[in-house]
Amino acid sequence: ECTSPQVYSERCDAHCVRTCVSPIPACDRSCRPGCACPRSNPIWHDNDCIKLKECPPHEVTVVTRKPSGL
Repeated sequence: ECTSPQVYSERCDAHCVRTCVSPIPACDRSCRPGCACPRSNPIWHDNDCIKLKECPPHEVTVVTRKPSGL
């Protein structure tokens, strides 16, 4: 049984927790259903499930590539 606001999910990525600091975490490809935030609010932050746009600005990490040739 899952603790609200998380819900039980059969998705293979249920064990892969998305957060404001790591919105696209590196996870293995094994399928392990379990408790996860619902797709409508996929980010786990301060014991709640929220949308990425609701993350505090200083906690969102954006990964960019350095332009080639520099």
